[in-house]
Amino acid sequence: MRIKTRRGTIIDVFAFYAIEDEKVFYGLPPGYGGLLAYRKEEVTIVDPDITWRAMFFSNGIYHHSLIKDGLLEGLIEVDKESYKKFVAILKAEGSIQQDFPEDLD
Repeated sequence: MRIKTRRGTIIDVFAFYAIEDEKVFYGLPPGYGGLLAYRKEEVTIVDPDITWRAMFFSNGIYHHSLIKDGLLEGLIEVDKESYKKFVAILKAEGSIQQDFPEDLD
């Protein structure tokens, strides 16, 4: 799944949830170091297909490793180790390009 920001940046999405009328996507912008939340009103969906193994959790759909490997909180808090592990998983699955930055130092 991919979204486009108002600035025109294409972002890969690895989780989304809804609470009441609010819909939020968690995207992985290159070079950020974690997941960033995007409100549905602020973006355009450019590719609605989910190509990664997904699981339902609480009120949304998440990439399986965010829940099973406990990476969600670390990625929201921009934790370096969680980021490296998640990017490595995504690359191994073919969910992101191999040149996606995994080391932010």
